Order: sequence, then structure tokens, then C-alpha cells
Amino acid sequence: MDTDDLLRRGLDWVARIAPYDLAAVFTLDEDSRLVVRAARGHLASQVRGHRIDLANFPTLREALETRRARAFTEDDHRHGDGDPFDGVLDLSPGHACMVVPLHAAGRSLGLLTLDRAHCESYPQAVVDQVETYGQILGLALDNSDRRVALEHLRAEELERARESDEVAAGYGVLERSVSPAVRAVAARARRRPHRNAE
Repeated sequence: MDTDDLLRRGLDWVARIAPYDLAAVFTLDEDSRLVVRAARGHLASQVRGHRIDLANFPTLREALETRRARAFTEDDHRHGDGDPFDGVLDLSPGHACMVVPLHAAGRSLGLLTLDRAHCESYPQAVVDQVETYGQILGLALDNSDRRVALEHLRAEELERARESDEVAAGYGVLERSVSPAVRAVAARARRRPHRNAE
């Protein structure tokens, strides 16, 4: 299962705990921006690729730093940072909204957000359950990303081995040359990589 499929399944599963109209996983990029990596629900098509600059959302930064989930209130939407999807979705300030940090191995990976058009906050008991689920999802995301990185490293190593075999085959042709000078150059060239590796 690839990472995107893992996230899609994870978002589908969280609906059993907390109903939503939109569930999104934001991952952190190298510029400390949050980027939607996966989204589910009937509003999902409107937010794909959406980016958030953390400098504009202190409450999201706080969630990442404290690693605690929180439900946003109408007051948060009206007088706080606003909603992560302001300007993209037209949700009322009183809509149900939850932000859940994703982390693993001592590093922040991003956020899970849940939104519902219904004007009622998520109960704290539900927030606590989704926070625990977010910890599991963060570990799964980290594990998946590491597996993908290892697969890339393995592919690169196999390519280097293939190139090395091709070079070695070329040395073999030169070492069978009738010219003693060519055979000597080929022998020196074959030994050189070993000295560099040392």
C-alpha cells in the first residue's frame, strides 16, 4: 500500500469516530507551509493542493508544538486565526472544526483537519479519541515515508551496481587487448576505485 492509499483509508476510517464533510491531511514542506496531501468527503475536490503559511496561523503552530488536538469554536473562527480553509470553502464561523497534530519519531509531520458544515463543536471526548487516532496515523505515515525512502535508496544502489558491472565488463575487453600498454591502463583503472573507496 502506498502512502496516498494509506492516507485515504485512514481518513475513511476516522469517519467512524468523527463524522465530517471534509477530512484533510496536511504535511509540512521545507518552507514550513502546510500542504494538503490527502482529502476525503464531499468537499475534498475543492481543497486539493491547498497551502497554508504557518506564520498566519498561530493556533495551528501551537497544535504542532504541543501535539494536542483541539476543536475550533465560533469565536476562534470569527476573532482568532480564522479557518484553515478560509478563501477556499464557504463554511460558517460556527461550523464543527477540529485540528489534530500528526507526529512520529520526535518530529512533526503535519495536521489532520476535520470540518463539518453542521454548526456544533466536536465534543471533547471525540477530540480526545481522534487525537489518539492521529498518533497512530502519524506513526503509519512516518513508517510509509521511510519505506518509500528505503525503496528509492535500494533502486539507486541497484543502478550503481549495474553501472559498475558495465564498467567492469568494459575493463575486461581492454584487459584482453593485444597491446600491453592498453592492458596496463585497464588494470590501473580497475584498481583506482578500490583505492578511492579506502
